[in-house]
Amino acid sequence: MSSTITRSVRVAAIAVSLVLAFALQVTVSRIGPAEAAPPISRQPVVVYIVEHGEPVITDPALPLSDNGIRWAKGVADTLRDVPFTNAFASSALRSKQTISYTAADHGLQIVQLPNGDPSTPSVAAAAPIAQALESLRPGSVALVGGNTENIYRIMNTLGIPVVAGCGENQRCVPCLDKTCFTAAALSTIWRLTYYGTPVSGFGSSAANGLNFGSLSPDQFQTGLQRIHPAVKNDWPSIPMQ
Repeated sequence: MSSTITRSVRVAAIAVSLVLAFALQVTVSRIGPAEAAPPISRQPVVVYIVEHGEPVITDPALPLSDNGIRWAKGVADTLRDVPFTNAFASSALRSKQTISYTAADHGLQIVQLPNGDPSTPSVAAAAPIAQALESLRPGSVALVGGNTENIYRIMNTLGIPVVAGCGENQRCVPCLDKTCFTAAALSTIWRLTYYGTPVSGFGSSAANGLNFGSLSPDQFQTGLQRIHPAVKNDWPSIPMQ
């Protein structure tokens, strides 16, 4: 009699164990990867911004001059090994032409913003280009052809502060328009490392829904480097445009 009771208890225990195991498996499968804890870091978007070359001032469309084409080809040589995924330019023909050699090397179509009308004011490109860069997937590498009126504005929107008298090795821009653009700036390629997490939103639900734990906000600021190609962007005959 006791052995029969013992067997019954064992059978019941096994049955309970099987039920619990099945319930646990269902619970785990329902959690799935979508409900896993968010990562504590992310790949940045890397952006290369280029000032256009010298245009032909006597042509209403302002296409690149021979000097401008030389600069555009120098940019392509400098950035040949960069794994670009996207290319953007302002509506100015000269800006699109300047990055066209680099884009062609990578088989990329250039998206002009806010439109392809060369008569659109250069400053109008700043906001839509910045928004396009902000919407790129982490890990993207973008090329931007810009103008003196929008390059600093784009960088500022992505987190680079304005500092009067900003120096070569500082993380800043000297102003937001062409009034502070120098001859050295004409021959500069700006490389931004953008994490998509504004410092003001760090630690909040607005910070891309990510949990950064104890990491410092400084680790997610937009980084800035300046690249100077061997070929100079010389504008010997006309003022900056």
